[in-house]
Amino acid sequence: MDYSLKVCIDPDTFALMEQARAYLNLDKSKFVRQSVRRMAEAVIAEHEHKMCRDSVSSPVFLIQLK
Repeated sequence: MDYSLKVCIDPDTFALMEQARAYLNLDKSKFVRQSVRRMAEAVIAEHEHKMCRDSVSSPVFLIQLK
């Protein structure tokens, strides 16, 4: 399986990436992998938290608690 990814990036975002990765002393691939992982984990955690919160307030769940 090929796990490579080719992306197009605008010049401003590329410059931001270059500056940030230089501060962290990371190559482009590692910087992108770590950034994507952090964002994906945050989105998943937020979504799962929202799903849990929504299920607690649903009438079906409250009836089951009684």
